[in-house]
Amino acid sequence: KIPYLGEFIIRGLNGFAGPAVVMSVNAPLSRSARSGMLWPYRSWGDRVAVWNFVRDIPLRDSHRSYRTLAEIESSLDLLKSKPVRIIWGGSDFCFNKHFYERWQQIFPHAEADYLEECGHYVLEDGCGSVLEKIELFLKP
Repeated sequence: KIPYLGEFIIRGLNGFAGPAVVMSVNAPLSRSARSGMLWPYRSWGDRVAVWNFVRDIPLRDSHRSYRTLAEIESSLDLLKSKPVRIIWGGSDFCFNKHFYERWQQIFPHAEADYLEECGHYVLEDGCGSVLEKIELFLKP
């Protein structure tokens, strides 16, 4: 989020998506999966949305997005009557167990799995078992 330096790292060096294909999984991605994840972010211009995403993460209540996110969080109880499925990567470098537990507090009725062997890209690390869980949840 550091002005100029942050933008150079993210947009110039692909310092978000590039490291993510390594840091977000426990097992190395296949060459085709890695290429697919990096393909949309091939140039400075292609990475503008990633930079804006990083800039839009509210770290304090004075940030322009903070109030919007607080409103969304306070409205999550509107979903209490809906089925909810949480599948969490237990070795996520970014969204650790604290975040998983917070989602469980918000949705105590949710079907939830904390998969120790999965990282941030939970579908990549737990492909078969995660897809089964999703398919079972979505079946009428």
